[in-house]
Amino acid sequence: MKTNVERGRVSRRIGAVAVAVLLLAPAAPGCATERETSGGEPPREFKATAYTVEGETAAGTRTSEGIVAADPDVLPLGTRIRILDAGPFSGEYVVKDTGRRVDGRHVDVFVESESRAKEFGERTVRVEVVDRGSGQRSAAASEPLPEAHERAPAVR
Repeated sequence: MKTNVERGRVSRRIGAVAVAVLLLAPAAPGCATERETSGGEPPREFKATAYTVEGETAAGTRTSEGIVAADPDVLPLGTRIRILDAGPFSGEYVVKDTGRRVDGRHVDVFVESESRAKEFGERTVRVEVVDRGSGQRSAAASEPLPEAHERAPAVR
């Protein structure tokens, strides 16, 4: 028969194992952490380019600054993102467009002039999901664009 002291040691060991499992479980591949499920996903590296084609987006709105095109399997329509490490182009954007050449971890930022698109070029950026969209066209169309002060200032 175990003594109370021996039971206490076993209980502490089980408690330590339970704490370790709880701390390590979110780090396991395929497991979502609380931060990821609430929309505040950690930033990930993306290829970024810029486009100037004016017209209707996949969400049914007109192109304008503050809009990005993305692969809907990676960033669904209506997703609000923060682009980091993009110099003057860093800031918040909303995914309202897709594109034939936008595949995987690639975002295409709408800018209003060819000179700004050339200035942007192609670069590696970090993308943080602020709020994951539903992927529905109507919901994405109604998602407000970030305020001008949240986006990169226009360079003329």
